[in-house]
Amino acid sequence: MTPGVIRRELRRVLTGVPYNSISHLYRYLASTTPPPRFGAACVWQALELARRLNAAGLGDIRCLRHHRHAAIVATVDRTPFLLDPYLMHLEPLNLTSLAVCRRHCSPAYPICTFPDGTRTASVFEAKYNARRKTVLLKYHRFDATRREFLTQNRFLLQLDRPVGEIPAEAEILPLFFDPEQTTLSIRTIDPWKEEVLQLRYPISQYHGDRYITETRLILTTNDGRVISYDERTPFEAALSGMCSNIDCTRRELVSFVLGGVELYEKHAPQRIVYRAA
Repeated sequence: MTPGVIRRELRRVLTGVPYNSISHLYRYLASTTPPPRFGAACVWQALELARRLNAAGLGDIRCLRHHRHAAIVATVDRTPFLLDPYLMHLEPLNLTSLAVCRRHCSPAYPICTFPDGTRTASVFEAKYNARRKTVLLKYHRFDATRREFLTQNRFLLQLDRPVGEIPAEAEILPLFFDPEQTTLSIRTIDPWKEEVLQLRYPISQYHGDRYITETRLILTTNDGRVISYDERTPFEAALSGMCSNIDCTRRELVSFVLGGVELYEKHAPQRIVYRAA
């Protein structure tokens, strides 16, 4: 096993196991398993990457958890590498090197290409705290429409407290309705164009409203543009791109998202005070 194999499997999971915040609702609340092409939430993305690395012959893998989030650490020749598919970083994070430099930044999806051919990637940032034995991960998405980086995620991982398995159902179910979960979404990455598309249903805006419709869906393009359902031509073009990325029909994709919203509304507490993550 080499770092190159880890990098290869990381990228395969990024493009082949889309992030979504929906599949686990089907699994736990409806006892059904959605098609694998729709992907999984961050915890199951990380576990799928661990499974693939195990299958490739790597046995030393640990899982780290931060509330609803999880990443893995894979050790090759005594060198630990942190992998977090949810944050879309392109290169494994060498924790031995991080312990020396204390801060590291590397490219992440999406990567935006401008008319003049120049490209700007999003940024995966890691900071090491030796005293606390923690790694602080931040994800800065590059928004081409604003020409600026937007910090969207922040996770603190305790390196000396790995977890061995997914939490019990009694612990995990309440996390589905965490106030920080303001949308239900699926995100795809085109492996050839390296473009990210995300389809979202804003549950925080419509929670409690039993009228669930695709007209409330929102799409975010690779360059950060937000497209409402009313913008029919660009919306359908982006939606078609997502369907191509995961080899499904428009009807299958929309039904997957709206079915997840229905399950959420059926089981969620009546009152949730939502807040930004």
